[in-house]
Amino acid sequence: MRKAINASGVEIAKFRCVYITGYSNGLATVAVCDPNDANKMPCCGITKRRASDGALVILGETNDLIKFLDTSDYGENVELYVGEDGVPTDDASGFAYSQTVGVVYKQDEHVGKFLIGNVGGEAVQTTGSTEENVQKQIRQFDAMTIELAKVRALLEEAMEKQIKIEDAKPIET
Repeated sequence: MRKAINASGVEIAKFRCVYITGYSNGLATVAVCDPNDANKMPCCGITKRRASDGALVILGETNDLIKFLDTSDYGENVELYVGEDGVPTDDASGFAYSQTVGVVYKQDEHVGKFLIGNVGGEAVQTTGSTEENVQKQIRQFDAMTIELAKVRALLEEAMEKQIKIEDAKPIET
């Protein structure tokens, strides 16, 4: 988790892609990304809660889970990109720049989860797409797939340990 300051002049909602606009008092200042403006990319983090102008912003970083989202429009393991108004989207077509920001970890209307990946990574120019841009996008996707597998394994291991603890019998004295 990383902290920053909302310097956008407006409130930033939860689950928005943001980029660094500068620095103030030792913290980065951020505003909402725009995938059609190179000056408002790349995404450096995703807001974990709403933040008014001038307020502290809590950013999710690579491998963080953002919980209690409506992810019902996406399937599990669907890759999301920086979208219009900083809202992650599963369709990056039509934007000048594409940046993978994570995958849907759990699909649910109220308690959906999103696994952040590649924040602070590279935004790939999609206008006049070249073979090099396609290869960059493939590398981003491959890296996210590996990270997702690692996090899933860690979560499964933690859940297994929790079950063993709950099944343990108390020691009689």
